[in-house]
Amino acid sequence: MSDLNERRPVNTDYAVSLLEQLKLFYEQKLLTDVVLLVEGNEFPCHKMVLATCSSYFRAMFMSGLSESKQSHVHLRNVNPATLQMIITYAYTGNLAVNDNTVEPLYETACFLQVEDVLLQCRDYLVKKIHADNCVRMLSIGDLFSCVELKQSAKRMVEHKFPVVYRQEAFLQLSHELLVDVLSSDNLNVEK
Repeated sequence: MSDLNERRPVNTDYAVSLLEQLKLFYEQKLLTDVVLLVEGNEFPCHKMVLATCSSYFRAMFMSGLSESKQSHVHLRNVNPATLQMIITYAYTGNLAVNDNTVEPLYETACFLQVEDVLLQCRDYLVKKIHADNCVRMLSIGDLFSCVELKQSAKRMVEHKFPVVYRQEAFLQLSHELLVDVLSSDNLNVEK
């Protein structure tokens, strides 16, 4: 006799089928229970799907506040195209990150607290750090409290310091970041 509490492997076929059905319901606007409004654009969605992928929406819909009872929710400081990418991710698990989308996607995922998207953007940014953008990545990592991005960018700034300190972006670093970089024992300087 089998134990009902026995852990069995996840049926990946079922998981894929479930995502396909959710995507179909989203595309056909079936059983949607909330409409996100962004800059005049409407995004009919399912609260359950949004709450599953986003701590922001989970808190919004489960808090008992007015938004949890509303059928239309206005989002401010969110780009419609970027929100569409996050919604697509919520319904499909697919995320198309590229050089043009990564920064706004990271910012919106941070605001909406979509952890999986944040991690994918962070990994993308870390892989793309080079001498020309390391100061900017250091600032982004600091702004969004992303330790891994900040550390990787700081290492590149330290290593490429003879080139980096001449960049305009370096001169625009916050006082705290500038002190942090200049006081590093790993700074690549002759004297």
